[in-house]
Amino acid sequence: MKFEEILHEKIRIYRAEIYVVDLEMKREFAISRGVIKTKNVPVIKLTGAGLKGFGEIPVLQEPIYSAEFLESTIDFSKIVLEQITGKEISISELLEIHESYRGNNFAKSGIEFALWHLILQKVGKGFFDFLKPSKIRFRLQSSIGIGSFEEIGAHVKWAFGKGIRAIKLKIKPGWSIEPVKFVKEKFAPEFISVDANGSFDPFDEKHWKEILDVSELVDEIEQPFIPKAIYMHSLLSKKTRAAVSLDESIETLIDFREAAELFDVVVNIKPPRVGGLYNSLKLAEEIKKRVLHAFIGGMLETTWGRIQNMVVASMPGVCEKFPGDFSPASEFYNEDLAEPPFEIKNGYIEVDPNAPFSFRFKEEKLQTRVYP
Repeated sequence: MKFEEILHEKIRIYRAEIYVVDLEMKREFAISRGVIKTKNVPVIKLTGAGLKGFGEIPVLQEPIYSAEFLESTIDFSKIVLEQITGKEISISELLEIHESYRGNNFAKSGIEFALWHLILQKVGKGFFDFLKPSKIRFRLQSSIGIGSFEEIGAHVKWAFGKGIRAIKLKIKPGWSIEPVKFVKEKFAPEFISVDANGSFDPFDEKHWKEILDVSELVDEIEQPFIPKAIYMHSLLSKKTRAAVSLDESIETLIDFREAAELFDVVVNIKPPRVGGLYNSLKLAEEIKKRVLHAFIGGMLETTWGRIQNMVVASMPGVCEKFPGDFSPASEFYNEDLAEPPFEIKNGYIEVDPNAPFSFRFKEEKLQTRVYP
């Protein structure tokens, strides 16, 4: 079956539900705009043809990363689920519904993956029966939150123990150069990058100088300026040897095309941020056509949420030059929503050719239903 064919495969949705699963975090994860202390994960459950499909929405509790947050994704999901319940629906038809609404990409991503899961079970084919990966494994980097030198050092040691030699440090104004120098001098990673999550003001002279200074110390600098400052990111790329990558700035294919017209942008593809697996695959295809590069990013997903990340990471142009963020769920959570967990082997993740069938969603974790 070809990719275009499975997009039009239909299944009748007998029931659509939303659950929220409370996940206990092993440790806080600090970024420039706030601290992630808890994770309450909305899960979409679709039932049809005697089958069950599940989709994770790895949104944060508060809108510190994107405009979406826990309650907003639940409310938007209700709008879409009410339209598809009791009807035959295909991926292509769901995408048309999603396209009629602006934003809400995290919620769209969870709904789409639940439908993918349902349809793949119906046809008895996995993702790689119609998608051809360019690689069977890809290199990882470890993303480390803002913290003390002691905390950062402990996380780097953990990464090195897994064979990971690429390190990404979260930074913010006033906390950038020091942690980078610490890691480089003490550990000498093979690849080092920083991620500011849009916390620097490109029109503040002190911020601009700090970004230029830290960029001289790293291989890549990710999203230093606010999301919509694509032009200012292009100016930075002309003044630094480091690769400039965009995360929050790229929510649509149009965003990428605009950035690509201005500079050799590197894209952090997070499927929930761009609206789901289909949009991620189209984005990866466009990046490859322009001979640019991308890597896969994470939103503290569970193993289930990371399945689609793995699929996108295996595509041409993604995680080939730049390492991917793919820390196992066990690094952040005491419990997981799927099994078996992803394994890191000598700093790499291997692509699972049987996804999603080689993973079991733990339906017993669905205790709190919020819709209907």
